[in-house]
Amino acid sequence: MTKDRVERLLADLSARSRTETASIVAAELSSGRLSDAERQIALDIVAVLAQDAIQTVREALAEHLKSCPFLPRELALTFAHDIATVAVPVLRCTEVLRDEDLIAIIHAGNVAKQIAIAGRSSVPEAVCHALIATCDRAVVKTTVGNLGAQLGEGAMHRVVEQFSHDPAIQRLLIDRPALPITVAQRLVECAADDLRARLMLRHRLPPALFEELMMHGRDRAFSSMIADVPEEQTEALARSLSERAMLPPLLLLRCLCDGSIAFVEASFAVLAGLPIDRARILIHDQGPLGFQAIYRRAGLPDVLLPAFRATVTVRKGVEEGAEDLILERILDHYPGLHAADLEQALAQLWRVLIPDATALPPPALP
Repeated sequence: MTKDRVERLLADLSARSRTETASIVAAELSSGRLSDAERQIALDIVAVLAQDAIQTVREALAEHLKSCPFLPRELALTFAHDIATVAVPVLRCTEVLRDEDLIAIIHAGNVAKQIAIAGRSSVPEAVCHALIATCDRAVVKTTVGNLGAQLGEGAMHRVVEQFSHDPAIQRLLIDRPALPITVAQRLVECAADDLRARLMLRHRLPPALFEELMMHGRDRAFSSMIADVPEEQTEALARSLSERAMLPPLLLLRCLCDGSIAFVEASFAVLAGLPIDRARILIHDQGPLGFQAIYRRAGLPDVLLPAFRATVTVRKGVEEGAEDLILERILDHYPGLHAADLEQALAQLWRVLIPDATALPPPALP
């Protein structure tokens, strides 16, 4: 880019020529190849073109300068306060704008600009707070889904309250790397069963909160998710859940009823401290002693032993109609149950395991 070339291009008043000039000068400025003197000339030209009445000229500048390390803050602000098609590339990429600059633009109320800021590679906590405060679903969704956004606990609570009936945003919140326990507790109250199960899988919840979820039937969705885990990953999953005290007996029984045999085998092996192959042999032992031995070594309650044994027996020999037969066998072993289907039987087994569960309030949340 020579001085003559610049002067010739600037002398041509056509929109096409000025747009071409903007692209060439901005690209040269961003390249880092200019000397200090040449860079200053380029910046002077950009400052003039940034005020051009033709939109395509300003758009070309913004696109080429969005990641330019030499872009002055004043010029970046000029682009940021322009129309959205000019501002968005700069707002999404430039690092020269300060938090207060971004917050002021958020408060101006343009949704396209707000979404651009929400999608930046790094969004400081104060900027996140301003984005969440817009209450705009698209803005909030972009912010929560951006793992580079530093969401504070207060902002997360506001998201949960604002979107207590929005599973898409709740899922994005659950999928973040870390959740404060108070946010997890609030999600437990308002999220659907499948999202509660996802919450349990992704975050190290305190055992008391996990038991609270189990007592309210969340293990049904949890078991459904486990059923989709590839067999080769079941042992790692069982070990991870065991380390977090997340393998309660009724969940294992439900998984067994649902046909997740590989996961139950892996869980027994982990709980009993045995290799998976040896655990599998004991679980499927034709006699009465093998299963009983590994069951007790796994530390599972004697009161549920008949239900586990009956379910294993049915699952070994029956595929079609297995649930009806499991129900029949469970009712035979527990005459006090009065269940019309397997789901009811599993719910009532909680009271067999903890006889006074219905008389006690649920465990306090930590």
